[in-house]
Amino acid sequence: MSNSASTIKPAVSPGFLKRNATQQVIPLSLIVAVTGVMMFFHLAQDKVSALHEWLGLAFVVAMVLHIMKNSKPFINSANTPRTRLFIGLFLIVSASFVFYPKGEEDNPFRKATTLLMNASIADAAPVFGLSGEEMVNRLAKASQQTVTTTDSIQSISDKTHQNPVVLLRAVASR
Repeated sequence: MSNSASTIKPAVSPGFLKRNATQQVIPLSLIVAVTGVMMFFHLAQDKVSALHEWLGLAFVVAMVLHIMKNSKPFINSANTPRTRLFIGLFLIVSASFVFYPKGEEDNPFRKATTLLMNASIADAAPVFGLSGEEMVNRLAKASQQTVTTTDSIQSISDKTHQNPVVLLRAVASR
């Protein structure tokens, strides 16, 4: 056998893993967690979704490196009954999201929100305890557009390319 076969270096050096695996996971997990919560509550979702997706992929790579570095403790931990319980629990919860049939009629909150967002301002204003004129003024100020009582929050959002949650917040604020 030639000497060149014995000099092949691994793709990722053990020193690299030892120095960097956990240090990459910590900031990436925090950023992915914070941006995920922001997206869940529709806070600056348009600004953080790309960041969340790209750093989420970097997080997966960092986790693989971290697991490679800590493979023995990882395997030992994965073989405990408590870890298997949590794995099973999270798989069931994940499967319920993936395989549960999704439809607007299945979620009454989503259906009510959709109806409210598409209702005319004249019809929606009493839900917020406002007159039609007061709701028109709040939406005109928030959207910086001319608004009438026949418009809806969704139609204003579509015209102005604003997040409808931002417009809804303007209506609901006191």
